[in-house]
Amino acid sequence: MMKAGLCILLSLAGVTAQRSPNEGGSNCPKCPQHARCLNNTFCACEPGFKTTNGKQIFSDLLEVCEDINECAGPNGVRCGPNADCKNVDGSYSCSCVTGFTLPSGEKEFKNSSENKCQDVDECRHNSSLCKPHGVCINVPGDYTCTCLPGFGKSQKDTSKICTDIDECHAKRFPCHNTASCTNTVGSFKCHCPKGYMPVPDSKDMTPNTICQGKQEYPEARSRTSLG
Repeated sequence: MMKAGLCILLSLAGVTAQRSPNEGGSNCPKCPQHARCLNNTFCACEPGFKTTNGKQIFSDLLEVCEDINECAGPNGVRCGPNADCKNVDGSYSCSCVTGFTLPSGEKEFKNSSENKCQDVDECRHNSSLCKPHGVCINVPGDYTCTCLPGFGKSQKDTSKICTDIDECHAKRFPCHNTASCTNTVGSFKCHCPKGYMPVPDSKDMTPNTICQGKQEYPEARSRTSLG
């Protein structure tokens, strides 16, 4: 009776082993994820994976196959200049950093011998990058903007965005201390406040405007009223 029960148990065990997802219909053990069966007896991690203890072949079904980070360490993959290595499960890829591209138009490659990264001329591809107040200058891997007179770099982006400079609130006041300043887009104007007028040889609305009270220049007031 015991022998019959033992035979039934062994038969069931054989059926279970044949249901391995690695090789249907074989006696291969049920290898863990990212592993394959060898000779219907052992398991080995798939390319790009390794066991936690470093064994290439194993029979312990509780073993784990971990992803190999090909990009890490001193012996990791080197993609060459202007390119980065990206690790993925079981593999890796190289891709150009921002501002560079492959002449072939491909997005990824495998090793430095395929590295043909070239600079992207952002100014040529998009002529409006720095407009309307700047001129686009291409630099390796990037671009910068040279601002037109009266415009400067934004604090949010000191290399690219050109915005109007408020000369009237700059550290160095652009007008004479007797005149008022009005900021304009790309420039400024100096003018005399109410009750004042430019002194002789000084023209209103210019940076060299010097103002004095109207009562100090009656002849100037007369010429103004006649004009």
